[in-house]
Amino acid sequence: MRSQSDQQIRHALIIKTPPGSSPDHVLMYLKSQNYCNFGGYQPEYVGRSAFARDPNVRGGKIAIGKKSIGPVLLEHYRVNYNGEIMEMCILAVWPFDENDKLIDIIVTKEIDSI
Repeated sequence: MRSQSDQQIRHALIIKTPPGSSPDHVLMYLKSQNYCNFGGYQPEYVGRSAFARDPNVRGGKIAIGKKSIGPVLLEHYRVNYNGEIMEMCILAVWPFDENDKLIDIIVTKEIDSI
């Protein structure tokens, strides 16, 4: 996943968990891949919206869906960023509508200090 773009990762995940999928289907897939949330916990279906970056507002976010699974940690690794060792995390969130149907998948790469 390291060399893939957010959109490439999203596309691969959509093949396994397509829009319209149930929360149970997504959770079964995540469990089969041993994906977890931060802290090593199993992902859960929770009553909060997912958030994505708003391309029209610097630092802005927009809410998607009524409930969500995630963020789920897909991969993390260390990178050299301007001479400092940082941790890169690849995260995904699965937002669902009011009928518990998957809307889309949001994939982000975030960098943080160690």
